[in-house]
Amino acid sequence: MLNSKILAVLAAGIVACACVSAEAASVTVSPVAQSVTVGSTFTVDINISDLGAGVTPSLGVFDFDFGFDATRLAFQSVAFGTGLDVLSLGSMQFVTPGSGTVNLFELSLDTIADLNDLQADSFLLATITFLAQAAGDAPFSLSANAFGDAEGNALDVTFGDPGSVTVLAVPGGTIPEPATYALAVLGLLGAGFISRRRPG
Repeated sequence: MLNSKILAVLAAGIVACACVSAEAASVTVSPVAQSVTVGSTFTVDINISDLGAGVTPSLGVFDFDFGFDATRLAFQSVAFGTGLDVLSLGSMQFVTPGSGTVNLFELSLDTIADLNDLQADSFLLATITFLAQAAGDAPFSLSANAFGDAEGNALDVTFGDPGSVTVLAVPGGTIPEPATYALAVLGLLGAGFISRRRPG
């Protein structure tokens, strides 16, 4: 009789726990909007928040695609954050550029316990650098392939506004190439040299 009551209470507790849904972690882009000029480089930060602070869930692996307008922007580089490397053991990192996309993958080499105990509840995943090539509005996009906790289980993640960049034309036309300046200086020097050598 007592055993059946204990089992009933335990079963009710399990059902109640199953009904409580864990909050999803949030992935956001910063800044959401910015303006740059043609020929300049700029960065976009990808951040994660709403993880556990010293408790589960922590982030152990991520794999996502960041989309951009390849007619206006050119991908330059990626710098990963340190959130998946809490003990400076390193992590497995891969960057795969595509046509209008860049895939970012990182897998922590830290232990499950260390990630759960030491990882912050929010941190930088990566900073992406782009070159602005043509004027106009260039929206970004984010799509998840996989986000996993310290144990490798799927982690529920929501994406914020991926943002955009406005590329502005350079006032007064295009920026002169450095070679153009060099040729102009050589021409002036040459003209001065010839005028000095001319017999008086």
